[in-house]
Amino acid sequence: MTEQLLEYEQYFLPQQAIRVALIAESHTLPEQSGTVSALSGDLIKVFLDSQLPIADHRDTAEYLLELRSVHLGSAFRCRALLVSDASELIVQLRLVGNVIFEELREYFRIDTYIPLRYIPMPDRDEKTILRQWMELSDYHAQRANKPASFLYSGGHETPTPRDSNFFTPLEYSTPVAANISGGGLRTNLPEHLQPGCKAILEMYLPGAPSKVVDVIGEVLPSAFVHSEDGGRTFSTPFKFTHINESDRDAIINHIHKVQQRQIRQISEDMPTEYQTAPEIHLSTRAKAKRILIRVLAIAASLVVFTLLFNLYKHRGKSEIGIIFEKGLQLYIDKISSRNRE
Repeated sequence: MTEQLLEYEQYFLPQQAIRVALIAESHTLPEQSGTVSALSGDLIKVFLDSQLPIADHRDTAEYLLELRSVHLGSAFRCRALLVSDASELIVQLRLVGNVIFEELREYFRIDTYIPLRYIPMPDRDEKTILRQWMELSDYHAQRANKPASFLYSGGHETPTPRDSNFFTPLEYSTPVAANISGGGLRTNLPEHLQPGCKAILEMYLPGAPSKVVDVIGEVLPSAFVHSEDGGRTFSTPFKFTHINESDRDAIINHIHKVQQRQIRQISEDMPTEYQTAPEIHLSTRAKAKRILIRVLAIAASLVVFTLLFNLYKHRGKSEIGIIFEKGLQLYIDKISSRNRE
């Protein structure tokens, strides 16, 4: 039990973002995002972003939950029992069992151009970064639900005092080159960010409908590259540490659409002779197949005809036929003897 408590203290830290999933067989509830508030032994307090959708908040004994999060590049999960009132945003859980690790899935990466902004936060604590990320996500969610008459029409919207440059419409920014996946991105920046630095990343994904995605990224080791204008540019990779799963799905869907568009463009730009070559090859094979079938059919017909002819030629004689032939032969011999006389 002591080893388990040490595990809990190592992986469930205050202000750590987690997701809460219900795993009871008799209930099906969506995952809830939240933040670790405090941990004492195997009792953990979690601040939920929204209330657990449980019908009877007083009956909590049957609810078995699973807490999921990320630690040092690996995902982990641990089961817990709900021991407090589920109607509150701050719930108390009792952790049970060991912490189970699983490798994060790999995501397909693709080069594309998207409007992208970033705010590095090297000197801010995790709690402040999470709060600003959630504020920015709420802002874009409210803006997406506004009627068309209230949307951006060319001028600046009313800014928020904190980080006001981040609350202007991203879709009007110039797209930049980025190598992006569902787990991170790489792009060229004019400044050198230290590895481990956290930054809020904002991406505009065009489409129907379009979507603005906000994530928290951790800077990985970057490299200096020569830019076309001769300035200093650093190829900087970011690993997504906090992202809503719906936003991750939007990124992956956008990647698939870009990939399909690129494949279609390559096909259209391909010379005609390369496009028709497979068709010609298939046509030649089809003709050869038809000729072979005809030859085999003719050969089979000849074999059948030969067998029938031999059967007719060497067919067995009936008893009547034998008597008739003997009588005919005797008659021929009799006539021959008379002629000789």
